[in-house]
Amino acid sequence: MRATVALGSNLGDRLQQLRTAVAGLRRLGDVVDTSSLYETDPVGGPAQGRYLNAVVLLETALDPEALLQELHRLEGDSDRTRDVRWGPRTLDLDLITYGDRRISQPLLVVPHPRAHERRFVLAPMLEVAPDAPLANGQVARDAITSTLDQRIQRWEGSWERETPALGVEAGWWVVAQFGLLLLWLVVVLFTAEPDASPWLFVGVPLAVAGIALGIGAIVSFAAPVSPSPQPREGASLVDRGVYRFVRHPMYGALILATSGAAIAARAWAGVAVSVVLAGVLRLKSAREERILGVVLGGYRAYARSVRRRFLPGIW
Repeated sequence: MRATVALGSNLGDRLQQLRTAVAGLRRLGDVVDTSSLYETDPVGGPAQGRYLNAVVLLETALDPEALLQELHRLEGDSDRTRDVRWGPRTLDLDLITYGDRRISQPLLVVPHPRAHERRFVLAPMLEVAPDAPLANGQVARDAITSTLDQRIQRWEGSWERETPALGVEAGWWVVAQFGLLLLWLVVVLFTAEPDASPWLFVGVPLAVAGIALGIGAIVSFAAPVSPSPQPREGASLVDRGVYRFVRHPMYGALILATSGAAIAARAWAGVAVSVVLAGVLRLKSAREERILGVVLGGYRAYARSVRRRFLPGIW
């Protein structure tokens, strides 16, 4: 029988929890298809972090009761606890459908009674079982239209084996960053006032501080630095050196160096471009942190402990 199983995790290494769950499902039958990976806001329950979600289409010889028991066993293997209703969890495995059967038992209701209300179930179901029957009589492709107000993020890539990706968005952030740097250079070259002025004593220290921060970031990173917000395959968490005090020191270095040099040259239009660059880097870093939180299991805890984003002790 073909069953759809919804996967979710918002504690610990969320991606690894889901990968381990799929490996466990393969021992229960044939995994016919796996949806893309989604990141979603929690629905109901206490305040908690975002979930990673997916749906698996499973061909299994197990009856629904035995399958549910095995899903609970897999949850237990991941140290899942059930202390708080709809609370955070290392792994959540829900049996959404079992063929076209309808079951109503104290511990088993199929189709899942709330699946048609949850976009984090319906969106991945559209990929693997769009016509599976739901509790309200609809199928996923029809039910999802009533959940469009629920925010979800789809990550690109075959997440079981590859690093989830920002996709083409990553390239556009790089284009925006380098476009602004080029604009800054042109503006400073054409508007600089080279005469000595007291502004040198403001701008030069800022520029030097930016260069020093950038060198510290390169040394601490101990790997080729990339302008792309997309993590490299096999990336690991860096929390040494200047990364103990700030999460994105290279971005802070760019902000300090460009603004300081523009101030020293009294190129006020260049200072304005630096401010715009800082805003773009702020948005870029937010997207980068979302994908880092998916790819690197410890990044969310690191971000909570290192509060400054760009400049140690300041911002």
